[in-house]
Amino acid sequence: MPITDTIIIAAIVIAFAIFGIVLSWAEYQTRNLPAGSRENANSGKAQSRPVTVLQTEAARGNKMAAK
Repeated sequence: MPITDTIIIAAIVIAFAIFGIVLSWAEYQTRNLPAGSRENANSGKAQSRPVTVLQTEAARGNKMAAK
């Protein structure tokens, strides 16, 4: 088997291995979700949480300059 074919096959095997690791990690992260989260996700309801928007000093300065 030429060295080029070996490199290509190794790259394909490594890509699948990385993909499998990522899928395993994602499954591990979502394994023990609280029951309420699953029910809300299945019903399509979004959880209402307050959202905090932070502005940088530069953004505040640009807003003041625009006035």
